[in-house]
Amino acid sequence: MTDLIKVGVSFPVGGSARSTCVRLSDAVAAEVPVQVRLGAAGNSEPHVTVAMGLLPSSRVAAVEEATRSLLTELGGPFDMTFGPAYRETETGRYILLDVVLPDRVANWRSLIQSRLVDIYAEPSRTSATPHLTISCTEQSGAQLDGIINTAPPIPPATVSTIDIARSGPKGIKLEVLKSIHL
Repeated sequence: MTDLIKVGVSFPVGGSARSTCVRLSDAVAAEVPVQVRLGAAGNSEPHVTVAMGLLPSSRVAAVEEATRSLLTELGGPFDMTFGPAYRETETGRYILLDVVLPDRVANWRSLIQSRLVDIYAEPSRTSATPHLTISCTEQSGAQLDGIINTAPPIPPATVSTIDIARSGPKGIKLEVLKSIHL
């Protein structure tokens, strides 16, 4: 049987939005042990997942081809904005930011997710609302509410590339396999 790898398609978060996300992630890590931490001191980079799933490494080119085939639908670079940080309520362990995408990008996200379902051997579930994971703590962290409630707003980020990257547990973004310019 062929070994499967987890591969995600994502919008990288750069510029001052990245810096602010990394500082917030560092503040969480200073309070509690974490499984997901952003930036150079962490194990992931700020990103908004579009789609993710398991596939044989030989199928990564098909993910790239599907992504490239829909670039005209995306319409070029765009800005995404971020809501305030919050602790998700199911486990209380994830610190998230909801992401607002332009309508054309939200439509593209749905379109590429549908296209990739046929390529992934095992598609991963993605949320209907795009989000950015700031941290995943090792325990429920009500003490983090102070950090979350005083977190600075995350400035908008301009997206000019789409990354295809290996993914680890908890949606950690590992090495970028391909970066596609818009």
